[in-house]
Amino acid sequence: MGKSIYVIALLSTIAVVLLVFFSIKAMEDSRYLQINQELNDLYFQSQLENVYSDFSDSNSGEYCPFVLAGINKTAKRLDSIWQDLYQYRERTALDEYVSTKKNFIVTNILLLQRIERAQKNCGYSVKPVIYFYDQDLYCGVACGVTENLLDQVQSDCNTARVFAFPMGIPEYEFADIVALRYNVSEPFSIIINDKKFAYPQKKEDLLKELGCVKSDINAA
Repeated sequence: MGKSIYVIALLSTIAVVLLVFFSIKAMEDSRYLQINQELNDLYFQSQLENVYSDFSDSNSGEYCPFVLAGINKTAKRLDSIWQDLYQYRERTALDEYVSTKKNFIVTNILLLQRIERAQKNCGYSVKPVIYFYDQDLYCGVACGVTENLLDQVQSDCNTARVFAFPMGIPEYEFADIVALRYNVSEPFSIIINDKKFAYPQKKEDLLKELGCVKSDINAA
């Protein structure tokens, strides 16, 4: 009788643990589905802007507000999605994480293209700060130093937007085209205005290239 009680208690505990585990897994799976749906929506937005770009010369008064509003909306949503990916990267199946991140990278490349086109056609003031990394599921010393530096730069310069792209990582080999475009061969390099800054970088140099010299910011 006594042993039966212990067995029942043990089985009940196991059942509760399994229930909690599968509930958490179901919630994470649901969030990944939601993220991919959001990325699909953002991809559609990018394609829609490509259609409207044919009318930019003849109707820029309507084209530019539409494009800039879309860029700002996409940028905010991608920031939120990146935080979710970062949060779940160690708590889900690797294949699922990689698949979702591939969609994220493609959407981020499209956003970079949209910003560059808006700079040319609409006088958009945001300046891309393009950063390349070769580590995915962990962040070593150089990675941590560079990401901390970029956080400071983006905080000091509200016209800067950081774009992080993988390079030399087999799962994201398709993204190497971005590094090739900017002639980058070393990880943790940073590109601003087509100018390359090799690791380790100085914040003052980056802010100067962005037109956000710290002394000017403090004076303001």
